[in-house]
Amino acid sequence: MKDRADPLVSIAAGLWIALAVVLSIVVVARNPHRQSVYPAFSTAARAWRAGETIYQPGGQGYRYAPVVAPGLVPLSLLPDRVGGLLWRWINGIALVGGLWACRRVGVPRVWTAPGWAAVFLLVFPDAVANLNNGQPNALVLGLMLLAVAAVDRERWQVASACLAAATLLKVYPAALAGVLIVLYPRQLGWRYALWLAAGLAAPLGLQRFDYVREQYRLWFEYVWGENRQIAALDHWYRDIRLPLKVWFDVDLSQRVYRGIEAVAGVAIAVGCWWMKRRGAERRWLLGLAVGWTTWWMTLLGPATETVTYLILAPALAWAMVESFTRPVAPWRRVVIVAAFSLMLSVHVSGWFGGRAYLTLGPSALAAMLYGVWMGGERRGNGCKL
Repeated sequence: MKDRADPLVSIAAGLWIALAVVLSIVVVARNPHRQSVYPAFSTAARAWRAGETIYQPGGQGYRYAPVVAPGLVPLSLLPDRVGGLLWRWINGIALVGGLWACRRVGVPRVWTAPGWAAVFLLVFPDAVANLNNGQPNALVLGLMLLAVAAVDRERWQVASACLAAATLLKVYPAALAGVLIVLYPRQLGWRYALWLAAGLAAPLGLQRFDYVREQYRLWFEYVWGENRQIAALDHWYRDIRLPLKVWFDVDLSQRVYRGIEAVAGVAIAVGCWWMKRRGAERRWLLGLAVGWTTWWMTLLGPATETVTYLILAPALAWAMVESFTRPVAPWRRVVIVAAFSLMLSVHVSGWFGGRAYLTLGPSALAAMLYGVWMGGERRGNGCKL
C-alpha cells in the first residue's frame, strides 16, 4: 500500500489519464486530417472495400502491408474523427498493456512500484508524440512487449500471435521475433511461422485473388524501392546514416547499410544465444533481447523516422531506472542520462519549430549512446536480477 501511495506513482497515473482525456478532446475537436496519419489508414481501408488500389504513386499515404487495410475496415465505416479517436485508444491501450505486462512478470527486473512509475514517466514524452498523430508505433511496441511477457510465462501461442501481428504491421519487429526464436526455437519457430503465414494469407479470403496479388506486388515494390537518402537531409530517415553524414561527412550506400544491418542483426542474435548458453536468468535475457533489438530497429532499421524512436523508449527507460537503483559505473550513468536527454530534446525542440535541429540526428545519437550503455553490460552468467 505504501508503494501505491508513492507520489511518483500518482504523478505517472495522473499524467497518463490526463493524456487520454486531453487527447480525446483534441482529436474530436480538430480537423481529422490535421497532424494525423490516421486518414491514410481509413482511406486505404475504404479503397480495399471498393477494390481500388491502396497504394498511391510515389509511396505517399498508406505504406503498410496489405493485410492491415482490411483490418481497419470496421474503423473506416465511422467518420474519421471517431475512427481516429478509437485508433488512438487502441494504440494507447496496447502500449500501456505491454508495459504493464512486463511489470507484472518483472522484465527486465522486479522493481518497486515507484521504479515502474518512473518507467511509465520516461516513456511518456515519446508516447505523446505518437498518439497525437496516430502513428501505429505504440501498437507495434505494445504487441512486442506483450509477446515478451508471454514468453516469460511460457504462453507460446500468445507470444507468437503478438509477434506476428507486430511484424505484419511494421515488418521490422521480425528482428525481435528472430532473436526470440533463436532463444526458444522449438517453442516459437513453427508457431510464429504459422501465425505469420495466416496473417499474410488472410486478405485472400476478403477480396479477389488478382486484386490482393497486385496490392502485395505494389507493397513489395515500395518496400524494396524506397531510398530517402537521395533526397534533402531533412527528408532522410533518422537512422545512423544521418549523424554520420552531418557530423563526419560519411555517406553509406544502400548496399553497405544493408550489410551493416545484417551483420549487426546476426551479432545480436548470436550474443543473446551465447548469454543463454552461459546460464543467463530468463527475465534479464528477455530485457537484453528487447534492448538490443529495439536499438537495431531504430538506429539500423529499414524505415526509421523521429516518432519511430518510441520503439526504443522502454529499453531506454529501463536503463535509466537501472542506473539509479543499483550500483553502476559513473560513466555508464552519465552515458544513459545523456542519451535520454537527447531523446527528450527532440520533443522540446518541437515547441520552437526545430526541424533544423532534427536534421542533426539527436535521436540517432541517443541510440548510439544507448548502445554504449548496453556494451558496458556484463551481467547474465547465472546472475539473478
